[in-house]
Amino acid sequence: PPAAEVAPPPAPPPRAEITPAAPPAPKGLEDLLRQGLADIEAVESGAEKPAAARSGIRQLIKPPPPDTDFDALMKDARRRQQAGDFTGSLELVEQVLSGRPDHEQALAYLHENTTRLLAMYRSRLGKLSKVPKLKLRPQEIIWQSLDHRAGFVLAQVDGMTSYEDIIEISSMPELEATRILARLVEHGVIG
Repeated sequence: PPAAEVAPPPAPPPRAEITPAAPPAPKGLEDLLRQGLADIEAVESGAEKPAAARSGIRQLIKPPPPDTDFDALMKDARRRQQAGDFTGSLELVEQVLSGRPDHEQALAYLHENTTRLLAMYRSRLGKLSKVPKLKLRPQEIIWQSLDHRAGFVLAQVDGMTSYEDIIEISSMPELEATRILARLVEHGVIG
């Protein structure tokens, strides 16, 4: 008998285009770490930068309006610094510098406020050569409401890496990384 002719298999149905959904909001430590790593990749690739990377110390400082009284801001920054409010003084100085980057007095206050804040945060950490350890279980860390930067810094706490090394590998300004570590110590997350 003659061989029956075999028909080719039917073509597969066309694939529907799938549009990726927006990533879910970070929920746990792993999500926070992924978000931090995604921000680092965005910075390194030159893509749109996250707010924290655009500004250095503060998340985002809007340029001041054209009629801003920089002398009044500096007077208030001086008053806050004299009262020991170095964070408040720093915020005002950063506003001045966002409008006048070469403002000599603001640059001097920036240096002094940063130096004093670093000293305060470092005193909470103790020796920077100390190796911090987690003091909470992972399921307790989730309830700490950490932002992605704090989650990234916390993910570096592995029981082998010193505070100094964590600050170095964080790719953040030293003041920001040290502040995050000090807050993690204060809240009993690490020690």
